[in-house]
Amino acid sequence: MTPVELRAAIKANLNSPDPRYMMLTTEPNYYEDLAILCQHKAIDLSIVRDAWGDSITERWNHWRPAIELLRRPKPTDRRDDQVYEHFEWLAGEMKRKPRKSLSAWLKEPAFDIAFD
Repeated sequence: MTPVELRAAIKANLNSPDPRYMMLTTEPNYYEDLAILCQHKAIDLSIVRDAWGDSITERWNHWRPAIELLRRPKPTDRRDDQVYEHFEWLAGEMKRKPRKSLSAWLKEPAFDIAFD
């Protein structure tokens, strides 16, 4: 789904009991949970950076229009800026300090092993 299609699907199914809405939000929920684990130091951020790196930032950019829709004020409520705030934080961390390129990573001392 493109970001525009994703936003439309979220808008059409907002607050729906349809299980497809839950399936649709599986990905941002996953990144939200991953970010919370990093913030509580259950998973080291450097491990996440090495494993997922730029893909987290790319997925945040993909989801941003739909998440902005979810953050809009509701008629009976105030604006909820906390929707996927941890996912946004994680994307910011990945952008702030990108993972090393594979060639730089392989040059680290741990990989400088001599075989006889």
